[in-house]
Amino acid sequence: MQFQKGLSEADFLALYGSGDAYRAAVFRWRWRDGFECPACGGRGHCVLDRRALIQCNACRTQTSLTAGTIFAATKLGLTTWFRAMYLVTQSKQGISEPALQAHEPALPALAHSSRASSPVGSACARPPPGR
Repeated sequence: MQFQKGLSEADFLALYGSGDAYRAAVFRWRWRDGFECPACGGRGHCVLDRRALIQCNACRTQTSLTAGTIFAATKLGLTTWFRAMYLVTQSKQGISEPALQAHEPALPALAHSSRASSPVGSACARPPPGR
């Protein structure tokens, strides 16, 4: 397959140049058909700005935008995650961990988190025994 040029850095910043844009993108990716409460399946919700939570109008369950995603349980902001994902996906030969950390100094935790969430090397990526 021939390498195809992806987003330029300027295009990336135009799409995801602010914290609000990152949050909107994660919301769209997580709930493609609109919010659905993980507890009751309700669709109505409100956003609790002070705590950055989404609350179901039906059962009042609160969830964060990143709960249940690779972004959960990390102190890295979405800005750092998105920037790292951009750098990894736009490099033709890939990017080494030291080179990635040169762009984003807060990335040691990110490298560990992204490896842990990757199916490569996990039981689901291995062939069945005896084959």
